[in-house]
Amino acid sequence: MEEEKQISSSSVRKVAIDKGYYARRPIQKPPLDADHMALRLNFAENHENHTMHFWKNVIFMDETMLRLHPDDSRKRVRRQKGTRLEPQNVVPSYKYGGKGVMYWGSMSWEGLGPLIEINDPLRGVGYAQLLAQNMPQVLQCMEVRSPYVVDDKCSVHKTNDVNKAKQELGVRDLEFPTYSPDLNIIESLWAKWKDQIRGRAPRTLEDLKRMALEEWANISLDYIRNL
Repeated sequence: MEEEKQISSSSVRKVAIDKGYYARRPIQKPPLDADHMALRLNFAENHENHTMHFWKNVIFMDETMLRLHPDDSRKRVRRQKGTRLEPQNVVPSYKYGGKGVMYWGSMSWEGLGPLIEINDPLRGVGYAQLLAQNMPQVLQCMEVRSPYVVDDKCSVHKTNDVNKAKQELGVRDLEFPTYSPDLNIIESLWAKWKDQIRGRAPRTLEDLKRMALEEWANISLDYIRNL
């Protein structure tokens, strides 16, 4: 009986593979209610006819935490049965990914803005100061006037101090619907940047900071424009 179950299970797997089905980790997405869906549809309808002239005038920006020892669930090892705890099959585990650095960055059709290290906890007043100090250089580098800016809906980005700073800088928010981090293309840029740094295996925080700047400078304009 047990043998028949194994044969049946094997047959099901074979049929699934033949049809192109493979075991995959499910994609995680936030739950969307009717209001969220309506806002997304409204945003799409309002922006669907914009030309590249409009999108070239949009600056995408955000912060990210770069960890020295990130927990990468995508990593895999090939091993034989019974060798799970062999040193070559073990990845060190660090609390919260070990030491790290937070960065703020920006990008547009014209390229990248400066990569800014953030040393203090980021609050509304601090973010407003960060914009006031760095956005003039960003605007100059990207040669845009009265641009739209895209960041996420984090409460730090929406304080009165931040809104006032954006107004004084002459930039306007391009309001994405709630639960739309995938529409900020700098998220894809962060992922590529971190993969490049991880591939160089930094050993110290100083290595991490140096490689962060080097890999930021290595991102090509073609890659940015493809995003």
